[in-house]
Amino acid sequence: MKNETLTPLTPLNNDGQVILLLCSTLALPRSSGGVKPLSGREWNELARGISTSHFRRPGALLGAAADDIRRELRLDASLAERIGKLLERGGQVAIERSRLEDLGIWVLTRVDANYPPRLKERLRGQAPPVLFGAGPQPAMNDTGLAVVGSRDVDDAGAAFAALLGERCAAEGLVVFSGGARGVDQLAVKGCLDHGGAGVAVLADSLEQTLKRREVGRSVLESRLTLITPLHPSTRFTVAGAMGRNKLIYALASWAAVVSAGLDSGGTWAGAIENLRAGWVPLFVRAGESVPPGNRELINRGGIPLGTADVTEGLRTWIEQHDIARSRRSDLALIREDSPTYRAPSRRAESTEAADVFPMVWPSIAAYLSTPRSETEVATAFSLEPSQVNAWLTRAVREGLAERTTDPVKYSIPAASRQDQEPTLFD
Repeated sequence: MKNETLTPLTPLNNDGQVILLLCSTLALPRSSGGVKPLSGREWNELARGISTSHFRRPGALLGAAADDIRRELRLDASLAERIGKLLERGGQVAIERSRLEDLGIWVLTRVDANYPPRLKERLRGQAPPVLFGAGPQPAMNDTGLAVVGSRDVDDAGAAFAALLGERCAAEGLVVFSGGARGVDQLAVKGCLDHGGAGVAVLADSLEQTLKRREVGRSVLESRLTLITPLHPSTRFTVAGAMGRNKLIYALASWAAVVSAGLDSGGTWAGAIENLRAGWVPLFVRAGESVPPGNRELINRGGIPLGTADVTEGLRTWIEQHDIARSRRSDLALIREDSPTYRAPSRRAESTEAADVFPMVWPSIAAYLSTPRSETEVATAFSLEPSQVNAWLTRAVREGLAERTTDPVKYSIPAASRQDQEPTLFD
């Protein structure tokens, strides 16, 4: 698949090149002992330092002496050395970008005008510094509905997901989803099959996904956009799947939960996170046969959505029930005249003191379907080691996790594990 048929690729300016070099794994060796790119948290801290230094912009780091970077940004020696090594691989990254472009894969950084403004507006410091994708970029900014739900959905839920996709196509709404087996796939496919457009935020390899015939054809026909904050060859991980949930919600105008487990699973965790953050109004499939998770999400603030509501004018019904309309900004208001790389202030990132364990545990539990060490959990979720230790200790105490020794690792009980492998149009 050649990129000439897709949205023209936007060349990266110096700021974008530095962000790509520092925050992506492009052209980095995969050995465990190799240099690692900056995490989102590390980039936010560095960005603040750059903005108040004589560098002012990230692009000014290109060609700067390592000692000058260390002194001006007040970095410790190890971080300065790491940044220097990341910046040195410009040639290798250029070669890798060329290879990806031949596959039809583009790259956007936070400084690029085409970077989705809704991500920066809603996620602020959690917005990925780098996005990879294929297909038309404008679709990421279109009005649309995020459709999420369980992989092992029942027949009624499957029919509802397909119906949502069909009605979105009929009423000019993009379907935002994750591309996984079950609800995600059914909703996106239902929309595409009826002439609509979809945006799938992947937790699996973008390169491999593009090789699937129906996916590749939909991308080439500008009906499907695929995006990921991960290297395009990264294979599926539970942590990646959990991390992308917030992107699905933040890209959309509204969200609909078709089927959710109670207090467990990625769908539940993502819906609770959205309810707490208030990114978009949350609609939840209602009815006598819906899962317990659906009922509890409605109890917690989700808006009941029935089959009749979908079939009798979905968009009109959604707009009438958009209780968060006053909190939402029009895209014209949040699009930046001069896109910024800056992270929000520490005050903007701060949260009220609260017990967030019930909200974050479903995501961590899914990651622990394979035994993990505290270090692995901390790295996967960009958490402080002390916080990870406290949460895992609590989980063991409450019977939510198991702890093994020699080496020390944590996992969820075998009875709680589920197959999490995603798919799109298999």
